[in-house]
Order: sequence, then C-alpha cells, then structure tokens
Amino acid sequence: MILLNLSAILIIGVTIAQGQEPVRPYMGWSSWSLQATTMPGHGLSWLKEDNVLRQIDVMSSTLLEFGYNHINIDSGWNADFNWNAGFDLSGRPIPNGDRFPRGIDFVANYAHERGLKLGIYAPVGLPMGVFGSDQDNKINFDVSGPSGNCTGFDLVYPDFRSTNGWDSSYKMDFDNPCAQEFIDSIAELFVSWGIDFFKLDGVGPGS
Repeated sequence: MILLNLSAILIIGVTIAQGQEPVRPYMGWSSWSLQATTMPGHGLSWLKEDNVLRQIDVMSSTLLEFGYNHINIDSGWNADFNWNAGFDLSGRPIPNGDRFPRGIDFVANYAHERGLKLGIYAPVGLPMGVFGSDQDNKINFDVSGPSGNCTGFDLVYPDFRSTNGWDSSYKMDFDNPCAQEFIDSIAELFVSWGIDFFKLDGVGPGS
C-alpha cells in the first residue's frame, strides 16, 4: 500500500533561465502531511520509524528518477505519544525510543542507501520542556561547547520571554556566545546522525 501523500509533495516551481538547465527547489515529502491529517490511522501518532521507512521506499522506487529526493521528519520525532519532548543532559533534542527505536541515524542511513536525503525538524528558540514549566524552579543544565562553562540560564533572557508561533520556546539571547555554542552543538549532533538538512519552524520578526 502506497502511503505517500502526493498532494503534499513539495513542488514550489521551476525557474528556467534562457539557455540554462532548470533550477529546481528542494523536491520531496514531509511527514507533517500525514501527521496533520484526520485520515484514519494517521495524525500525530503516525510518526514512527516503520512508517517513515515505508515512505522512503515509495519515494526511492517511484519518484527519485523525477528529482524527488528529500524526506523530512517533522515535529514530534523527539516526543512520546503524549507529546512530551525528550532532551539529553545538554538540553539537545533526542529521538523518542518508541517512535524511532533504532535512532535517527538508522533512518538516515536507510535513506542514503536508496539515494535520498533526510531532513529533520526543529522549532526556533529553546523549547520550554528543556527547563520545565515551573519558572521558579528551572533545571540548570550544562551546555556542551568550546567555552565549557555555559549553563541553560546563559541561553535565554532573564525574564524567560517566549518566542515562535506557539509560545512553546524561550527566546534565546544571542548576545551571549553560549547561545550560538548551543545551536552549533545541535547542528553537530544532527550531522553526526547523517542529517542532510533541517526545517526551522516558527521563525518570525524578533524570534
């Protein structure tokens, strides 16, 4: 059974300059098309390793020859089925073991072996789940980085102002170099898994 939602394939348009080959945008599929639907058997709980692997199989066998080679794992990959997000001791997102029991690196390798690129999702800001919901009793965590002396409190503003379209993250204070070190450490983590690109969501003025 083909699960690929063809209507959700990214077709942004093709720019053709006279005398030049077409310049194509990223062409592929995002899991959000099946996470956001109300179709039976889908929705937020649909995002799981076996489902993504089936999508990779469909993409590589039917659409790769036409230039569709990007698979994006959207929001929820590091959350349990009650939408509680998971993080490592440095506050970086880690895949949920029930959704991705063999890890994101396994999925990336599976995609690469079939000629595809794998992307992943991240919201702008520092997710509130890193600290917890109680602003008077926030967890202080160590942030890995070149300086070696950053903590979670160095990443955000003292008033814990929120950001992104859902107010689900704290706005990061990039006047403090620890914030950039933290973002760099997430990028390095994604690269270590074999991630080729990522979707940064919730970006807006001042975010």
